[in-house]
Amino acid sequence: RLPFSPTSAIPVFWWPRLRSNLESSDMPLKRIQYSNDGTFGNSIETEWYLARVLGIKEPYGVDSTMMLDMYSKRGIGAGANVDYKREKYFGNINGYIINDRGKDDLGRDRKNIEPDQNLRGMLNFQHRQFLPEHWQLTLESSYISDETFLEAYRREEFFQSRGNETSVHLKWIKDNQAFAMLGRWR
Repeated sequence: RLPFSPTSAIPVFWWPRLRSNLESSDMPLKRIQYSNDGTFGNSIETEWYLARVLGIKEPYGVDSTMMLDMYSKRGIGAGANVDYKREKYFGNINGYIINDRGKDDLGRDRKNIEPDQNLRGMLNFQHRQFLPEHWQLTLESSYISDETFLEAYRREEFFQSRGNETSVHLKWIKDNQAFAMLGRWR
């Protein structure tokens, strides 16, 4: 006869307790993804809650994440995305940089495109401010290291965005009347 019942649990090793808030996890890791393909090789892409990684409390109205990625055929990339919103303004800042040691494979006749430089990336800034007397100010600025970066690393953004530009847009709107000034350059 066995000293224990076959259905009772016997601890093999001790696991520390894990506690979590179901609305927002206490863990700093937000997302992890593994993939493998011919262009990037073995890839591990991670997204982290930036404030938790830094050990600070995220300010009210701010949602920030950090990306750390490793591509066996391309290199290591890092980036950040910060969304902010208050009563009188809102906006977004996001960027990504990679020391790329590979070639872009964009399909059909555009395979093995050698980038002009190894250090590649992008930086976007968008801000809208609601001013007194029915005025509104919108600021946008973008930097992209080369013409194939977005298509290679951020395909969804490349195909769905309206394009990257630097602009200042000041407008006054009241009822059915409006006045606007726009300055735009690439």
